[in-house]
Amino acid sequence: MSNIAAHRLTTPPDALTKLLAPSEAEIMCLLWQHGPMTIKPVHLRIAAQRDVAYTTILRTMERLVDKGLVQRGSRQDLGGAYIYTPAASEQAFVAERLADILGAVERDYPTALAQYLGSRRPPR
Repeated sequence: MSNIAAHRLTTPPDALTKLLAPSEAEIMCLLWQHGPMTIKPVHLRIAAQRDVAYTTILRTMERLVDKGLVQRGSRQDLGGAYIYTPAASEQAFVAERLADILGAVERDYPTALAQYLGSRRPPR
């Protein structure tokens, strides 16, 4: 196994639910794992695991587009179907969310953050 693969961030959907709604995390994991897809294969993969309507997947993917997490493009060879692509890699998404969270904590609770970081220092 190469070093790159060994250090690749692979976040399970249940961990991503700390950052996204469960249905959004499920779809993002599929897109990160399998690459750009139309709604149909996303629906088929999720429907194989649980009962879910095609329109539910459609609405969730549109919500991800609205949030800027997924980009929607059209492909002529797919009969004009929209193809959905993650706007950022999984690692970039998690890093951005972590920076947002830490920035908010630093802004709203600077003393608590300083105390936490002070308690996390390794012994000398």
